[in-house]
Amino acid sequence: MVKIITKFLLGLGFAAATPVTSSAQELWKGVQYGMSEKDVVKIFPQAHHYTETMIDIHNISKTINYDFFGWKGLKLDNCSMTVNFNFSKRKLVSVQLSTDDISKHNLGCTMSIKEGLYEKYSKPNIIRTSNIFRTYIWDEKNNLRIAMLISSFPSTHTWNTTVAYSIKPKSNAESIL
Repeated sequence: MVKIITKFLLGLGFAAATPVTSSAQELWKGVQYGMSEKDVVKIFPQAHHYTETMIDIHNISKTINYDFFGWKGLKLDNCSMTVNFNFSKRKLVSVQLSTDDISKHNLGCTMSIKEGLYEKYSKPNIIRTSNIFRTYIWDEKNNLRIAMLISSFPSTHTWNTTVAYSIKPKSNAESIL
C-alpha cells in the first residue's frame, strides 16, 4: 500500500511540472524548481540514485523497479524519513518527504509534521478525507504548493505520512488565456 501511495504522490509531483514563474522558485530548504541533479547535490551531497522494487498497480502479481534520486534517513524529531527529488526533462519539479516505515510510532511523526506545517504555513486551503487517507494542501501566494498525505490503516493502527513540495499547476483558464 505504501508503495502505491508513493507512486500516487510521484504523479502529484510530476503533475505540477507546469512552470508558472520565470524567476527561481524555492521548493524546499534551498532547492529550486528547475534545478539539475548536480545543483541539488551541491546543497544536499547525500542525495544519490537508488532503486526500490514496488508492486505493479496494474498487475499486483508483478513488481517493478523504480529509480529514485534522494536519500533515506532524514531525522525529524524521532522520525526517520526519505527525501526524493523528482525531475522531469532533467529539471527539478518537486520534492517529497515520506516516513520510512509504517508503524504505530508514526502517529507521533504524523502529528509532529502536521503541527510543523500548520505553524509554518497556517491553515491549509484544502482538506480532503476518505476512509484511509487525509490530504492537506497549502497553496502559497508565491505559487508553492505543499501537499501532506496521511494514510492510516485502522486494522493495524499504523500510519504513513508524505509531504510533497511543488509548484501550483496552472488552471486550464490560466494556460489558455
